[in-house]
Amino acid sequence: MKITHEFAVTRPVEAVWGFFQDVPAVAQCLPGAELTADKGNNTYGGKVSVKLGPLTAVFEGDAVVTSNSQAHTAVIDGTGVDRRGGSRGGHTVEQGGRAQGCPQRDRAAAVARRRRRR
Repeated sequence: MKITHEFAVTRPVEAVWGFFQDVPAVAQCLPGAELTADKGNNTYGGKVSVKLGPLTAVFEGDAVVTSNSQAHTAVIDGTGVDRRGGSRGGHTVEQGGRAQGCPQRDRAAAVARRRRRR
């Protein structure tokens, strides 16, 4: 399944990019996500709760963040296990920012693309 979402943020690209580099702050903005450990080398431990209809799974695992500051892009690769049901899952999130095509140069657009893999 591929989920794509794009949104505009009325802040300078550098400010938005700086925020996205603060993984604990970003994790607080994600419903169902909990950051449990900073394992170093851009690797983080955490939990993600997913509810689909009557089913709920809590995946525990790791994510590796690879950033490119010059291009304002990052890739987050994560894998996890639902200990209760034994399900395994993984996802790749690609995020990036670019200046929005508008007269005011201090505006920015942040782009997040989410790809989930089985």
